[in-house]
Amino acid sequence: ELHAMPATHVADVFVQPSFRRKDLTVDCQVQGAAGTRLRASVSYEGKEVLKLAEVAVDKDGKARLQAPWAEPILWDLKQPRLLRLDAQLLDADGRVLDTQPVRFGFRELWPEGNKLMLNGRPVKLRAYAMSNAHDVAAMSRAGTRARIRNAMRYGGIIKRHCGEWNLGFDAADEEGLLAAPYT
Repeated sequence: ELHAMPATHVADVFVQPSFRRKDLTVDCQVQGAAGTRLRASVSYEGKEVLKLAEVAVDKDGKARLQAPWAEPILWDLKQPRLLRLDAQLLDADGRVLDTQPVRFGFRELWPEGNKLMLNGRPVKLRAYAMSNAHDVAAMSRAGTRARIRNAMRYGGIIKRHCGEWNLGFDAADEEGLLAAPYT
């Protein structure tokens, strides 16, 4: 896709939830950053649930926002709660120059001894592969979600696939399926 962007804009947003630290970190890259500030808020089902403090964008166009979140709304298998973060770029007078929305699930996955933990609970993974990555890439969002639900009925929790498949990652987030790219 080709998008027209203003000279000063939010170029990238990386959301990093931490279940173990009970906080949310957001790293942003801004294009044309001189004299700008960044703020962000998180909403769930249209209602604001967290506000991150406003910070100055550094001379390299980077900004890090961080906020504690004692009881975050968790994304989990079978309960895929998706949140929306809005990163807003402000000029020196506080006017909004650009807004970058990012959908994410608050989840953290880590190894602990011989277990894999998801948001503090052990999770067992079972692989499920789609039969043809090209067919999957050509599917509609509804078709992809139906295929994922079918995989989950047979015990699939993690899905590996080939190629560029952002639609598949989005559908997996919506259905509560852990997904990883094929490596």
